[in-house]
Amino acid sequence: GGIAFKSGGDAGAYIQISGTNTYAGPTSFRGTNLKIVDDATLGRGKVTSESGQIYYDGHANAVISNAFDVTSRLTFRNATAELHGPVKAGTFRLYKPATIGVSNVVASRVQSESSNEIKALYDDTVLTVGEDDQDTAVSCRLSDGTGRLSLVKQGANRVQLYGR
Repeated sequence: GGIAFKSGGDAGAYIQISGTNTYAGPTSFRGTNLKIVDDATLGRGKVTSESGQIYYDGHANAVISNAFDVTSRLTFRNATAELHGPVKAGTFRLYKPATIGVSNVVASRVQSESSNEIKALYDDTVLTVGEDDQDTAVSCRLSDGTGRLSLVKQGANRVQLYGR
């Protein structure tokens, strides 16, 4: 694996990391945009980010077991992935076709295009949106996948669902 410093593109300036990491402890970073190239790069522990974005790009059939606590944005672009750990994010973003299986997601905002899909991996899967008082639009397909997806509107004035 390795680290490469990059700038520009959709994620702005970022640090790109790749390779397989077997570390099981927590990973924390602050004020940094992190681009992930391989699904095993972050190991197996909880990932915490303060004022930085985590950006997955071009993953096919990725299986990610980490728990995420990201105060800014967690983005998946051109990706098909399963997120088995719980996700808490300021913004959960799906960009340019993405199909993401989730266990549980809590996000103030979900940003997506209608060609994307969020699907349930387990029977008790919950997508909670709108922790703040702002409008939140979930403009992607929601499906039960292999489990049952429940949507919880929490604090938002309006939630729009498409294709359910």
